[in-house]
Amino acid sequence: TVRDPSLTVDLSGADFEAYYAPFLPRPLASDIDNPNVPNVEVLAYNGTDLILDNPGRMGYVIFKNKGTLDIKKLNQYPFPSIAPPSSTADKYYQIPSSFIIDAVETQPNTASARVPKKLGPKLDALYTYVPNGAYSSQSVIRKTESTVSGRRILKDTNNSAEDFDFLPLATPRGFK
Repeated sequence: TVRDPSLTVDLSGADFEAYYAPFLPRPLASDIDNPNVPNVEVLAYNGTDLILDNPGRMGYVIFKNKGTLDIKKLNQYPFPSIAPPSSTADKYYQIPSSFIIDAVETQPNTASARVPKKLGPKLDALYTYVPNGAYSSQSVIRKTESTVSGRRILKDTNNSAEDFDFLPLATPRGFK
C-alpha cells in the first residue's frame, strides 16, 4: 500500500505506457491497461514489470527506427559485466547509434555508490542525479534553453550534468 499518497504521481493521462500483461503467463494485478493511453511497442522484456532503478544507475535512450529495419532482428548481447555471462543471461538489442534521438544517464547522488558509465561520451558526456537520492520522490528534468513563439526548446548538449536539473516531486509535462 502507498504510505504517503502526496508523493505519488498521477499518470492516468500519460502520453504512453508500457503494458506487459500480454507477455506474462500470470499478469500482475498492478499492471492495468489504461484504455485512454496508447501502449508503446514492447521490443523485449525481462522479469514481470519495468521497474526503473531507484538509486539511478542506468542510461536511457529514445530512438526512432529509420526505415524498415526490423529491430527484433538486430543482434542481442548480455549486459556487460566482469564475469562471463551465463547461458541464460538476459540479452539486449544493440540499437544503431544513428537511430538514437537522445540519451540521459543517471547515477546515485553519493559518489561512493556510482557505477561505471553506461553511455559513451557522444551520447552523454556525464550524468545527472537527484540530490536527495533513492526513494526521495525527486525526479530529473531537462532544462529549458529558450522559448520561441510559445515553443519550448529544451537544452541538449549531450551532457546530462549540464542539461538536467531536478524537481522535488515528479511533474508530468512540467518544465524548468
